[in-house]
Amino acid sequence: IRSVVTSRSRIQPPPDDSGPDPEPNPNDPLAQSFFVNKPNGVFITKVKIFFQSKDTNIPVQLQLRPMIAGVPDAIPVPGAVKFLNPSSVNISADATAATEFEFDEPVFLSGLTTYAIVLLAQSVDYNVYIAETEQFEIGSTARKVAKQPTLGSLFLSQNGSTWNPAQNKDMKFELIQAKFPNTSGSVILENPNI
Repeated sequence: IRSVVTSRSRIQPPPDDSGPDPEPNPNDPLAQSFFVNKPNGVFITKVKIFFQSKDTNIPVQLQLRPMIAGVPDAIPVPGAVKFLNPSSVNISADATAATEFEFDEPVFLSGLTTYAIVLLAQSVDYNVYIAETEQFEIGSTARKVAKQPTLGSLFLSQNGSTWNPAQNKDMKFELIQAKFPNTSGSVILENPNI
């Protein structure tokens, strides 16, 4: 969970694969890595992201992806893709309004493994809050972000497949883990008559 924020970062859409662009495409996804420190893994039900601004018409997409060789993989974890229309995106001027991306079913993430939250939109109007080490917190001229809150990095992409880490920056996010009751049950398994 990110508790201090200092600035915002633009979410940019993935490249258009329909043909060459006449000039470089400035629109790229944004990613934040995180480490699952539970050896048996976790089931994630939703992710909360904190937006500063949004588009009025174009949806935003969130994916959970494994990290391969230190960068986000191109393929999301099965079931870990969620689109939200702008009407479902909450914004704030102080990073207090969370937007929930709730998955259709709990998504299993393996333990002791690094994953990435990836945000994509076909718009440059989506901005999310980030924390930057040694920068002032929002609304403060005295308190600075002293250290990174977790073992992760913000990743900026130039084309949706090449990723550059920003080692001193982190996106503000929350991961919501499923909790299963400790109840007993029974099941009867029978083979059909042959």
